[in-house]
Amino acid sequence: MTDPVIHLDRMAVRSLGSKDAPLLDAMNEWGIGKVESKETIHFCGLVRDKVGRTAIFLPRSMQVHSMSAARLTMKVLARYGQSAANRRFATDGEHGNPGTLAVIQRLAADFQNHGLFVERQRVRCRNSGKPDWKRTVTRERAFVSDGGDEVFPDIATTRSIDSSENLLAQVQAAVMGEIIEQHGWWLEGASARRSELRWQKKPHQPRALWALLLDGLLPQLYSSRSVFLAEYLGHYLRECRASASGSFVFGIEDFHIVWEQMLAETLEGVEPHWNEKLPRAVYETLDGRASDAPERRMLTDIVLRTPTGFTIIDAKYYAANSPNTVPGWPDIAKQMFYEMALRSVVGDEPEIRNCFVFPAPQVGATRFERVQMREVTEGGSVTTFPVVECHYLSMDEVISAYVEHRGNLAVP
Repeated sequence: MTDPVIHLDRMAVRSLGSKDAPLLDAMNEWGIGKVESKETIHFCGLVRDKVGRTAIFLPRSMQVHSMSAARLTMKVLARYGQSAANRRFATDGEHGNPGTLAVIQRLAADFQNHGLFVERQRVRCRNSGKPDWKRTVTRERAFVSDGGDEVFPDIATTRSIDSSENLLAQVQAAVMGEIIEQHGWWLEGASARRSELRWQKKPHQPRALWALLLDGLLPQLYSSRSVFLAEYLGHYLRECRASASGSFVFGIEDFHIVWEQMLAETLEGVEPHWNEKLPRAVYETLDGRASDAPERRMLTDIVLRTPTGFTIIDAKYYAANSPNTVPGWPDIAKQMFYEMALRSVVGDEPEIRNCFVFPAPQVGATRFERVQMREVTEGGSVTTFPVVECHYLSMDEVISAYVEHRGNLAVP
């Protein structure tokens, strides 16, 4: 396939419509990107329109708009999707289909490492392999020797062969052809074995039945690889259906959940399980009975342990370059409350920092330093309220660290 056109998440819907109307039509057809309810595109991932052209939407604030950045974006979505794929291919609901990208990546890696699935079979033959005396006696013609013994000039035998003429290999070949055609540009290595698919037969049954056939095959499979292929190919066939016009999508509408996950796995000093230690609100009756308040308990995004104390982080996938593109009062109040809650657990001695972390904007764009409570009349700082710092991290650096499984990034 040819390289996809590159766009950005949160670009204007009107701008996309003027540049590439068929692509916008495909997004409308699939109901993705919030193109009918928002003024900006809400989507990261891959889209193919009905005329066969593909486009990749990079995360907002990516500084480098290249094929290298596009490949990294797809690998980020695939890695994030591994958690969904590991839950027996659970979908992510409104969040999109990154779990399917993880399945595609796993199938491609299996094909790169092992090639087409082969089945060890024993076939009947003559004079080659292990003798089958029972079949020889009943099927072959014998001659009587001078000594009166029966002599068989041909001996029925069996021998083992490796065969790709089986349903699992046929489905794998058909699926890998699709994957290489649609995703080979970001999946290194899989295309190198494409020649192995050239002469492989496809199942004679309709494609719509392949997943059901694999389900029926599963109870007969024993090797770990055959079970893996049947399950993962089945998921692919169920989830990767092109529309009637031939368009398809792979990606996620709400990249903010990926931004949070990336920071949680790439920042240095992340310490889990703090939400379990924070106080909870209860309603108390006059006779002393207590009931937990409805809704969720306090849920911080990320807590870092530092040499001097702790840092509470709220990962925000915001532009954060103007008063209209920053978190509002509910998020600010929540962060201040989290600091009070953590202070009640760790005491007065440790230092506690509290911050929003945004993707870094373009060079020269406005950046905020902190959120500070001020008096209404005098305008002076109100020191009884915690300060919420504002920090910006390079989207390119965070993505690279996430794909490389590095956890050494620092908040300034």
